[in-house]
This record gives sequence, structure tokens and C-alpha cells, in this order.
Amino acid sequence: MSEAFDLDALAASTVRRLPSSPTSPATGFGELVASMETVRASTVTPRRLDYLWRDRVPLGELTLWVGRGGLGKTVMLAAELTARATRGELDGDLDGPTSVLIASGEDAIDHTLVPRLYAAGADLERVEFVPDLLTLPDDVDKLRATVLEHGCRLVVVDPLSAHLDSAVDSHRDASIRRALSPLAGLAHDTGAAVVAVAHLNKARTGDLYAAVSGSAGLFNAARSVLLVAPDPDAEDGDDTSRVLLHGKSNTSKLAPARRFQVVGTTVTVGEVTIEVPRIEWGEEAPELTMASVLDQATAEERSEADDAEAWLVAALANGSRHASNLKADAKRDGIATRTLERAATRLKERGQLRRYRDGFQAPYTWELIAQPRPSSPNPTGGEYGELGGAA
Repeated sequence: MSEAFDLDALAASTVRRLPSSPTSPATGFGELVASMETVRASTVTPRRLDYLWRDRVPLGELTLWVGRGGLGKTVMLAAELTARATRGELDGDLDGPTSVLIASGEDAIDHTLVPRLYAAGADLERVEFVPDLLTLPDDVDKLRATVLEHGCRLVVVDPLSAHLDSAVDSHRDASIRRALSPLAGLAHDTGAAVVAVAHLNKARTGDLYAAVSGSAGLFNAARSVLLVAPDPDAEDGDDTSRVLLHGKSNTSKLAPARRFQVVGTTVTVGEVTIEVPRIEWGEEAPELTMASVLDQATAEERSEADDAEAWLVAALANGSRHASNLKADAKRDGIATRTLERAATRLKERGQLRRYRDGFQAPYTWELIAQPRPSSPNPTGGEYGELGGAA
């Protein structure tokens, strides 16, 4: 080569040359392009992740608080959790009380939120409200400045959907991630726990990932996800018993489920007396699973499922039958196909029903599985079968 290149200078520069096009191999280089800024691992000081509420709500991260409407998500979060944070009573890593910033897009500050804070015993001097709707992600810089000004270590955005810019499509993964990334960055920069409230969709599923309304990007962006749901062990007609479950954590082990009740009380401020809900904590319930809590049936649905199960057992008493014929007969007898399928699933999960097909194109067949006799402690006979595939 006729020219000498200073390789050290080239390596130390902040620019590199890229091919101008795949069709210009003769020159091989195009315009100068600035390189990306990087962070070398050796320059990073590891730190321990701290918690506002042990395992459930990490400091410096985004937490998602989900549930159906009317179950007490806001009572729990914007009153109970806030009150305990302002009193320094949360089991976490803060040394004492902290200030809280609340951006509420649904509940009135004067006749809903502040009375609930009174009932929960919050230190109102430590609670700040954003009176107008945020526009996320555009308002993140102003929100960051407000958090730092008041020293808030808890930021509540309730509900998240009300504060998203109209251009954000909450059902598109890329769109929701671009909106939430600055909010997660705010949490990291300020060390505050940012808790966003979201709703569940109408799907009947035991999978929390599939149950959260909107794009999967919402669930994935959160480092911790908590669910408020009716207590599946509550008596029929009990509409106050709830359970808080930990459905996702990228930073810790999952905390055990915790029961609570939403009960009524009154608060009197001056000459004004207001009826408000408040939280009464119950016991931990580690035996509860996400599937059992999410896919709850009403008393009427449970009765229908029991009837469908009894019908199915009787219909299969004389041997196996094609599923399509069973569904047609059940429909004629007033049993919906979905109800029959749930009954079949219950029997299958108890090892009493097998669903299979004899070939790839063959129809599904359902049959009862012979059960061991109770009087025989070590049965040697009987057909137990396999659970088989789902119809």
C-alpha cells in the first residue's frame, strides 16, 4: 500500500467508516458515522437492590399493580401502602417515613383519595398529588423533578392507561415499551418505587401474563407484578374478602399471598363525616396459586359445572364416546359446550377422565378411567389409563 495508516489513532477515535453500499466494494468505505457510547463493565460498581416493601415493591424499579375494577386496588395502593410508607411502617429497606407522589386519573382528590388516606392513618404532610393528568412519556422529566423536589420514594400512577399519550398504542409491544422506558428510567435515577395500576382483560385464564390488559410489553416492562383478586375461599355472598398475590418478580423470590378485607368506616374532618373503605389485613395464604385465584367461577357457574360433571359421568358410564356427540347431546340437555369442557377438565385433573384420538385426523374420544377400589390398599388390577391430550 502507498499510504501508511495510524492504527492507534484510528482505534482511539470516536468514529468509524461504514460501507456506503453493498455495491461499492472498490472503495469499501463511506461517510464517517459516530460510534455508540458504551459502559465498560469494570467501571460499574455493583449495588444491592433495596425494597420499599420486602420482595413485593423494589425501589428504583417499575412495579405493576393489577386487578379487575371495584376490588380495592386503589384502596390498597393509594391509601394503605401510601399510609404505611408515610409512617415508615413498611417491611423494607427505608430507615423511616417517606413522601409519596400520587397521579390519579380516576378518583377525586377531595372526596375519595384524601378521606381514604385519613382512614388509613397516613401522614398527609408527606403526600403530594398531581392534580392534572400526566402525558407519558412526555411529562417524565417534570415528574422526575417533582419526585426529587419532594424526596418521594413512592410514585403511584393510577391507572397507567389514563396517563398515556394518545399516540401510545397500549396493545402494541413496541409502543408501550417506548412509553414505559422513560418511566422505568425515572425510577432508576431517583431511587423511587414507581407503581403503575393496570386492569385485567375479560379473558377467563389462570395465566396472569395473558390476563393483563393491553400489550405483553406492559407485563414484561415491570420488574414486579402484584394482583388484587377476590378470595377464592370466601363464603358465597362475601364481597369484601380479597387476596394479594405476587405474580412476577425479576428481582427476588415471590412473596406469599396475603388475605385482606375491604371494610367500611367513617372519617370526620371538621364538621364533615364521610364513609370510606379501608383495609384489614388477614393471614398469609401460601397455598393459593395464581391459576386458582384468576380462574374463579361464581356460585352459579360452580353449580352449573357440578351438574355438567354429573351429566358427563352418566353419559360415559357405558363406555367411551366421541366428544362431538357428547357436546351435541349436552347442548340438547341445556349444558353449554364451554361448561361441559370445564367439567371434563375437572375430571381429567382428578385422574378420572381420559381424552384421546386414535390418529391425527381422528375425532377426540372421551372415556372414564376406572378408579381403584377404596377397600383395596394395594390394588393389582383395574385400568388407570393416561390423561392424554386435550380436546
